[in-house]
Amino acid sequence: LICRMLVVENRSLLHSLRMNEGVVEVDISPSGESEVKWIPLEQFMLTSTGKEKEYFLTTIKLLGKLCVGSNQFTISHIADLISFQVACACVKSKSLPFPLRTAFCDLLLHAFVDVAPYEPLNYINLPRA
Repeated sequence: LICRMLVVENRSLLHSLRMNEGVVEVDISPSGESEVKWIPLEQFMLTSTGKEKEYFLTTIKLLGKLCVGSNQFTISHIADLISFQVACACVKSKSLPFPLRTAFCDLLLHAFVDVAPYEPLNYINLPRA
């Protein structure tokens, strides 16, 4: 329900992220504006106000928590919003604040790593003599 209301029906409430020539960029244009303005995420974190930073961080944390438990509906919509490559680049970036990198790491774990289908591991059972 939360995913449908936030990600599907009110996508304009979320910042869009994209990868452009190896740099993660964020859309900073107001929701009513038709022209999209992209700036690097590092620049956004340096120039934005405290409230904007907090909103962005809280949004990433919420998206990660919505994916907990392999919620396939939520994961499919969030994967359309934030790609695996963008999440990995944000985790690797040394210029982003640690709380933001941690939020992207949790999102990466719950949306892309810890998801079904699980494959059984066949362990070698060696009898002892």
